[in-house]
Amino acid sequence: MTTLLLLVACEPEIAAVDFGPDLAGTVTAESGESGVVLPASAFGVSKGGAARVLISPNPDATCDDAAAFYGVDPNYNAEVVSAAGHCVVDVRLDVYDDVATNYDSSTDALLSFNCAMDTGSWVFEKRSNRSAWYYSGPFWTGSPAGLTEYTLEVAAATEGSALDITLGVSNYDGRFPYDNDEAEADPATGQVSGHVAATWCEAMEAAL
Repeated sequence: MTTLLLLVACEPEIAAVDFGPDLAGTVTAESGESGVVLPASAFGVSKGGAARVLISPNPDATCDDAAAFYGVDPNYNAEVVSAAGHCVVDVRLDVYDDVATNYDSSTDALLSFNCAMDTGSWVFEKRSNRSAWYYSGPFWTGSPAGLTEYTLEVAAATEGSALDITLGVSNYDGRFPYDNDEAEADPATGQVSGHVAATWCEAMEAAL
């Protein structure tokens, strides 16, 4: 699923949150553009044998903002979860029963990186007969190379508790979805690794 990342005039102040051995890193496209992974906030939920975690660089993001990220409203402004020069990380677990699980290179999990790379701003405009918020800089989306080149461990969780994950990725398949004139893939590299504790967010259940 392609998610359009959006913004208004001012960008949020970005500050790291102490999650212990913080998740951190930089995703750099083969063409040179880059986005930083900095988990200033994170939200997650599990139910019915599945789980979802959203990792945001915006310290002011809320549970409702995270839930809205998965919606289809073209007027949704993703400034609330995004930031210029940074990546939003989406972790989807298709098999998770609230027990500690190792997903290394498993198709039971999907890691998606939505990166508003380098510098830019978010503008509301019409493209391809659709009006929505678009990032004016290089916007890249991708996943671990082959969808399975990653390490991922998820701790046991109970309803209402934090959903802890530890992940590592260094090679990515991806593309710049706004570049309609260039159909070729845009791979990326960059070590992104560490731990993040996602606050329980019941409002995200619709994304499972």
